[in-house]
Amino acid sequence: TTVNGNGDQPGDVGKVISTKVRNKAELGGSSNHSSRNHDGQWETYTGTYIATGTVTRFTFKSVSSSNNVNGNILDDLSFTKAYRLGYDANGGAKTNASKISASSNGTVRLAATRTSVPSHALEDTDVPADYRSFTFDTTRTRLADARFDGNWTTTRDEAGGSIHWPTRLGASATLPNTGTWTDPDGVEHRINATIALKQWNGGNIGQLNRFDGNGKIVGDGLFWINVVYDNTKVPASVRKALGGIDTSKRVGCQWTVSFTYEDGTPVPSTFKGVTGFNDLDGFDARPDLKFEGVQLLSGFDGAYRTRDAELASYGTNGYAGIKHDAGDESNLNGAQQVRHRLAATWTGPTFTYSYDLENPTGRTDGVRMTFGMPVTRTQVLTYKAYGGTGQVPSRTEAGKTETAASRMNGTVRLAADRDTEPESGTTTDDRKVLTDTIARQDDGTSQRTITRSDGSVQVQTIADTGAVSGCQVYYPAGAKITLATAKADSDCWDSSQIGKTNRTFYGWSANTDANDRDVPVADTMDRATLDANAETQITMPARAKTVYALWAINPTLTYNVNAPATTKAPDAPASITVPYNTAADDKSGWTVGDTGKITGYSFDGWYTSPTGGDKYDWSTKLTNDVTMYAHWTANGYTVKYDAGGGKGTMGDQKFTFDVPQNLSPNAFTRDGYTFTGWKRADTGDAYQDGQQVANLTSTPNGIVTMIAQWTPNPASINYDPNPPTGRTPGGQGTANWTGHTGDTQAIGANGWTVDGYTFIGWNTSADGKGTAYAPGTTWIANGTLTLYAQWTPGQAGLTYDGNGATGGKTDPQPGKTDEKINVRDNGFTRDGYMFVTWNTQAGCKGKAVNPGDEWTLQGSSTLYACWAGTAQTLTYHGNGATGGN
Repeated sequence: TTVNGNGDQPGDVGKVISTKVRNKAELGGSSNHSSRNHDGQWETYTGTYIATGTVTRFTFKSVSSSNNVNGNILDDLSFTKAYRLGYDANGGAKTNASKISASSNGTVRLAATRTSVPSHALEDTDVPADYRSFTFDTTRTRLADARFDGNWTTTRDEAGGSIHWPTRLGASATLPNTGTWTDPDGVEHRINATIALKQWNGGNIGQLNRFDGNGKIVGDGLFWINVVYDNTKVPASVRKALGGIDTSKRVGCQWTVSFTYEDGTPVPSTFKGVTGFNDLDGFDARPDLKFEGVQLLSGFDGAYRTRDAELASYGTNGYAGIKHDAGDESNLNGAQQVRHRLAATWTGPTFTYSYDLENPTGRTDGVRMTFGMPVTRTQVLTYKAYGGTGQVPSRTEAGKTETAASRMNGTVRLAADRDTEPESGTTTDDRKVLTDTIARQDDGTSQRTITRSDGSVQVQTIADTGAVSGCQVYYPAGAKITLATAKADSDCWDSSQIGKTNRTFYGWSANTDANDRDVPVADTMDRATLDANAETQITMPARAKTVYALWAINPTLTYNVNAPATTKAPDAPASITVPYNTAADDKSGWTVGDTGKITGYSFDGWYTSPTGGDKYDWSTKLTNDVTMYAHWTANGYTVKYDAGGGKGTMGDQKFTFDVPQNLSPNAFTRDGYTFTGWKRADTGDAYQDGQQVANLTSTPNGIVTMIAQWTPNPASINYDPNPPTGRTPGGQGTANWTGHTGDTQAIGANGWTVDGYTFIGWNTSADGKGTAYAPGTTWIANGTLTLYAQWTPGQAGLTYDGNGATGGKTDPQPGKTDEKINVRDNGFTRDGYMFVTWNTQAGCKGKAVNPGDEWTLQGSSTLYACWAGTAQTLTYHGNGATGGN
């Protein structure tokens, strides 16, 4: 309260607020009178009271007097509605638990176990937040998805839809994925529901095959539970197994619903949920008939309906439709339809209920139902991490411990004493805090409730350790709500405390499907999708609203070494995953110009394309997976040529690694040698002339020297006796020599003889005009050397023999062997003879040689004179002969 001069104490007040008021005249100093002018005397209290019972009464009482002079005045008592805003981490994970200190001396008693289910008017008591963590809603469940056990028989309805009839008690059908629930550890589970028959008096599970104009409530092939009133419609096998329908009592079935995780594990005993029984019809012709109804038989904690609901109690915790039932049945939020809706909460893995019908006389039709969204007064906006881990913490920063800002223990305070500072944390909140209360529960936890000037209500559950273990915020319908930032908001959520593997928190999605159900947006890298679904502000609908964390898939940068063909690729550097819209640092460790990664290549850097493309800009923020490609430059080198003892010149030749090329043709020469190829100077490897080669060295700008290889040509010395013309050599001769160019060989001795001649040496020319070689001298072999024997003629002469001459003489003719001379005339005489000729034989039976003939000197030769006797006349005288001649 504030000091107003009437004796009230300033500061916090308790559960009982005592004031006293004096009228205007008293304030002015005059005596008491009945003035009704109370200007400036009003006390205003604004706050939140935590209702712990079924009914809460607020009492205004005049303590001292009840007359109109001395009594007090109560005016403008009002209540505002708030709807729950929930944040779903959408798969995110809590990274640090936020701490908040709190203390309270108030207590809240646990509700006693009871068989009757408390009934609440929504105007007074809304469905508690902890039950709204799971809503059992099968309005969109397809019958085809239900898994029936073996205790059913199937027929077809008029539209061809399937009708499943139970053939024994306990027959069950499992409905997969009827919703999600987050356990106390922050793990989100998909929930299966199994509905099992407990009692039967006319009922089956069928398929709804009709649509309405709005696409709501009914749909093609949806799961519905039917009440059957007409025995003629029940298959004989069912009547035999379960008996006929007893129409003397309410017709219908009792069903037990059990909840499990997807793997079949039952949910824990702490599991809480809420469901809706909608469109519980009344019967127009008999408004008092408790027509279509449900009975909450076991497992339920509370029933919730509007104060003007057209539902009447019956049976065990039963609620049946009465009065008229007009309006569009598909519009559950219509004013008339709301009156025929019931919300029910439960705790634990099962509940049992009855869905039954009281038919008026003459009516044989049944009814049908499906579990739907519950009717509530306030709605919750929930944030879901959608695949992330973690849970809704307090608004404080991750890992930070702070003291609760509440200055009261289970109390309310004046609206005029509103605190303009945020109740905790570091984010300024311009919404004024009207009340801030903390109530301790028997289990050691506390519940903190904060109301603000915008009509929102924040409820925190504080564990006995002081950590906020749960937090929900309720907002009025139509409120403009700025959603949590990436760091913290002024209510419950701190998105820095959630995370999801390989995901970056991008914001919150308020996405709904065609049936106005809150649904998450699949994780994506598509920037357009993310931007289109990221909401910073929403208008709170008149229902619970869940916004889902929008997760951007963290992009991965992958290195592709892009090794040239035929090379051995090095190991690729590890890929890098970075938060969405964040630049990646180069973690490869590779340096431009490095020649050690791939033999013969230099690393050029990382590029956006295997060939061409741009060099990657490492400041680029990644919103998609990207692959970087290594680019390589083949090293260049030079081949130099060495004559290797030959002569001539050859230019250097340029090569590129991995590019085959022919060696230059040999241009060197070497006398006496034949070029046979190249030998590499450093390795000794041999190469043919003009051979195609590649990758002679991997060293950038390296030099490879090729040395010309030579094979000596065959060499020989051939000896020729070279006898003078007409002469035949004699002797053993001189053997020829064979070897190779470069050999050193001594010139052989002469082995021939020629009569009349003397060997005087060898010459490379037969006529002796070449190079002379003496026997025993050396020759460096190079090709073929032919040596001709050189001969010098000996002394020769021709003498003449008179061969019986009696006188005269013929002078001899001395000379050299083979010297040509003319035979002399005969100078000899012989009596009685006449010289005829010369002859090589004394008996003149050899070769006749006439004087003047040409004669070749050969050693010592003699010509013999040949004679012919001179003719003499012998006269015969008859010496007296008388006749004859």
